[in-house]
Parts: sequence; structure tokens; C-alpha cells
Amino acid sequence: MKKIFVLLLGCMFIMDNSFAQQRTMDKSLKNSITITLDGVQAGDTALLKAYRPKQETIDTSIVREGGQLSFHSDTLLPVGMYCVDIAGRTLDFFLSEGEPQSFSIQYNLNEGLASAQFTGSPENQALAGYLRFMRERQMRRQQLQQRIQSNGEHADSLALLDVQMETLIREVKNKWTEIETAHSGKMIALFISSIREPEPAPFTVADSSANIDSLQQNYYYTFFRDHFFDNYQFSSPYLLQMPFYSQALTTYFTRLLKPERQETTGQMARLMEKLKDNKPLYRYTVRELYDLYKNVPYPELEGLYLEVGENYIVGRPEMWDSAYVDKVAFNIKLAAMNPVGDKATELKLSDLAGNAMSLYDVQAAYTVLYFYNPQCGACAEITPKVHKTYQDYKNKGVQVFAVYVDRDKDVWMKYVMENKYLDWINAWDADETADIYGKYDLHAIPMIYLLDKDKVVVVKDLQQSSLELWLNQLTSAE
Repeated sequence: MKKIFVLLLGCMFIMDNSFAQQRTMDKSLKNSITITLDGVQAGDTALLKAYRPKQETIDTSIVREGGQLSFHSDTLLPVGMYCVDIAGRTLDFFLSEGEPQSFSIQYNLNEGLASAQFTGSPENQALAGYLRFMRERQMRRQQLQQRIQSNGEHADSLALLDVQMETLIREVKNKWTEIETAHSGKMIALFISSIREPEPAPFTVADSSANIDSLQQNYYYTFFRDHFFDNYQFSSPYLLQMPFYSQALTTYFTRLLKPERQETTGQMARLMEKLKDNKPLYRYTVRELYDLYKNVPYPELEGLYLEVGENYIVGRPEMWDSAYVDKVAFNIKLAAMNPVGDKATELKLSDLAGNAMSLYDVQAAYTVLYFYNPQCGACAEITPKVHKTYQDYKNKGVQVFAVYVDRDKDVWMKYVMENKYLDWINAWDADETADIYGKYDLHAIPMIYLLDKDKVVVVKDLQQSSLELWLNQLTSAE
């Protein structure tokens, strides 16, 4: 498993990237990328995109006869990673400090990565060579895996295949070192360091030990938990100009770490300590984590985004503009209302017919407290999905208390009637005495709270996409 993971990690860069270029140099231009493509139609649109770290389109070009297209500028493009996108088929390339920005690429879409040739850009020619190298090693790995599976009971054959696999892994590592040495300080070296996997010492344990498999699993989990980011060059100003850090951040906090609060906050603190001297990277990471944990589907991590805001935004005001710090501080204050584990604040409202009704009078194993406005674009999209979830779970003791938060009763009634939302509880603040916004954190609508039979908040600020997961987990456990 470990060996496979090393090679797959090195192949991150080989997706469906397809590309080609040829060019005539114009020395009056500081940036001139000319491309010759086989396998496209004249008139197709090509997009030049920059990773920041997500793709942003910065230029367009139309494919001419013979598959020719080009991007030109009288100014240098910022250092970073770029791609040319033609109908979803892309090729990535680097622009490093001090490297030429006038070069050509030639590529045959029907022949694959082996046909990519960069002229005038040694770094990107090395990248093309690396992609060809990794593709060949990936094919060899697959062949070895098939042979290993078919020789399961032949110890001698397995030993030989294991040696071949070790040789293959060593070749990949040597290739990484070769590129990092030859292109030190360049984007391709930064890329290689970002995909290099930290290497643990071999797992050893006494033969008499019980639960060896469990011990081994825990050993490797602990190592990668603590060393996952070891090879990232956090001092680099260019790490955010590639997609790999963003991908790694998501992978680490959503797939590698166990959903345990103390462990998550501890590893978060370790990472933020490493980023403290790179302000743009620090800010990007905090924003990503704040958004990530705002809608986390694990009860153990509920409200963790508030700790992110308190510790790394409000607690580090020198990293941010004051308006953003004030906004987050205000949201934290709002979020303190109706915290998870406390009983939700009572709401005394009116139904469609003008009859008085109370949230506390709802008899249900679980109550979905849904705040919305039919004239809100997001609400128009999400409300039908919430209603569908309600229909799927109403026979399991789930009720919806749908609160209209605006003032136009006619708009509300028409919406409910036309969409046949009469099977759940519809309510609004008819006489404007309920003070909904003063009692609940409605920093955005729609807003979803999930309450238990005693109206204790189970989860708040819940995404519709996670509502069914919560209801399924809660109702299945009973």
C-alpha cells in the first residue's frame, strides 16, 4: 500500500492534460507563447489560465488553420503555474523567475503526453520529460501489481517482484532529486518538493506482539499526521501559485486526520505556526479552514470554525484588515446564540391562517428549524431540496418548522400554495414582536438548525447537503 501511494502521489500532475505548441519568437515581446496543436478545429477557443491557486482565466486565443494559436504580451506574466485550456483539455506549465517567457509548445492530442515538446523553455521541457517518465513508471507499476496478485502463493516470485517494485520507487525518488538539483529555485522544484512524501522509518515490532496490523496502521497514521507538510516550502511566495497546496490542505483535514477535536486543533496549531512568517499563505489557509469547518459533518467538530475565527483571525488582527476582523468577531458573537447543546430559544409566531403557534409545541423526535425567504435566490434553490428531505424522513419522526423571515405575506402564501409546502409547519412573525433576528444567528439565509425532541440544538448553520446525512445518522441510531 505504501509503495503504491508513493507512485500515485508522484503522478498527481498526470491528469488528462493534453497540449501542443510551436512558435516564432518575437524579441520585441516580453511574453510570447505560441502553440501548434494537432487534433483541434480552427475557430476553437483556447483559454490561458493562471493558478492562484484556483484557475483564473487571464487571456484567450482562437485556434487558426493548422492548429496555430498564441498568447502575447509586452509585459512579463507573474511567476506561477499556468495552463492552456481547450474545451476542458489542458496542459500545465511553469513561468519561473528569470526563465524565458517566450517559447513554443508542440503537441498532438491523438498521441498523448509523449508528443509534448517545449522549445525555448528548459524548465518546461524538463516538466514534459518528467510527465513522460512518470507515465512510463506508472505503467510498470501496474504491470508489477498485476504480477504480484497473480503470484500470491509463490514466495520466490513475490520476493523478486518486490525487489523490482523497490527499484521502481527508487528511480522515481532519484528523478525527483535530479529535477530539484538541476532546477533549484524554480517552480518545477517547488512542485516536486510539494509532492514528495515524507518517509517514515520501517515499522518494526516484536513478533510476539498482538494486533500487529493495528499497531502498524497506527504507526503510519501517526507519522503522516505529524509529517504530512514536512516537504512544503512555506517560506516560498509562490506556493499559492500552484494548486497542490490547496489540494493537500483539503486532503489532510478532511481525509487523513481523524475527526477528533483535540487532535484537529492541535495539528491546526502546528500548521499555523509554520505559516506565521508567510502572511498571504497564512491568510489563505485560515480562510480555507474557516469555511471548511463551518459546515463539517462531524458532531465532534461542530463549531470548530468559531475557534479558527477566534484564534487565527480575531486573535491575530495584525494579519488582517480591521473590517474583516470586526466582521468575524461579530459573526462569532452571533454564533454564541443558541449554541449546540443548549435549548433553542422559543419562537412564538403565526401560521398561514393567523393562528398563534410555538416552536416548543412541535411534537417531533427531530425538528428542522428552517429560516428562509422565497425571494432569496439561494432559498429558491434550496427549499425544494429541504422539502424533499422532509418527505423522506417525516415517517421517522422528523418535522420542519419553516419560518418566513420577511414581511410580504401575499408573496409567502403564494409560494407555499404553489409549491404545495402545506405538509410541514409554516410560520412567520405576523405582528413583528418575535424578534427573530435578535434571537437567532441569521447571518445568511436560508439557515438551518436541527433540534432534538426537547428542542436542544443538535447542529446549527447546517448546509442542506449535510442535512440528510445528519438525519440518516440520527434516525438510524434509534
